[in-house]
Amino acid sequence: MQELNKMLVDLNTEAGMVVVLGGGEESELRVKSLVEQGARVSVIAERFIPSLKNLGPHKVRLVKAGHRECLRIIKAIKPAFVISTIRDREFNVQLVKLAHAEGQLVNVLDAAAMGDFTMPAVAVVGDIKIAVVTGGLSPAMAKLIKERLAKDITSEDVLQVQLQGLIKEAIKAHVPNPAERRKLIYRIIRSKRISHLLKCNAFNEAVLYANKLIGDVVQCKQPAEANKGEG
Repeated sequence: MQELNKMLVDLNTEAGMVVVLGGGEESELRVKSLVEQGARVSVIAERFIPSLKNLGPHKVRLVKAGHRECLRIIKAIKPAFVISTIRDREFNVQLVKLAHAEGQLVNVLDAAAMGDFTMPAVAVVGDIKIAVVTGGLSPAMAKLIKERLAKDITSEDVLQVQLQGLIKEAIKAHVPNPAERRKLIYRIIRSKRISHLLKCNAFNEAVLYANKLIGDVVQCKQPAEANKGEG
């Protein structure tokens, strides 16, 4: 079985327009996922299922057009990337050629090898995202695995991520050495006291204790640096 060399990335979908081709259920699934991530989406199709229409113009722009017009419209609006749910190989070959000429990424449903990326199955738990891809081999399995992994994310994990986000600038400012900084970060993550506080939902107390650990490291460094200066 051929392996596709592709890398998972957390793409900023607010940076540009996304075009989805096709107006059926498969298109709707991708549109909803994109809208949840803050993307501006245009859907181009000859017909649209009612649920796509119900998403509203403030979230999704529906453009009624046939296959031939699609390519012209894509060239005109210059999206960041294109997703095709159209099962027409000849059309998709033309689409990929156009997208690459315009510097756009493209995803083709049921033909991962033709495109540049696949849509992962995504679960969002707080600030944590879980993405599972199977290279287009089994979207159903990707969905099941995603749901299984999401159940393992605890409220403590979510709070720990928030805590790390709050203290990372202080750690960078006071601990310039990358190796020492990494050691301190893991010390905070593995701290039994912080873990207990987060489990008890005592977030502010956990932040205070994390800052104390940062202060302890800074105080330990200062005498050592002073001794170096004396030498």
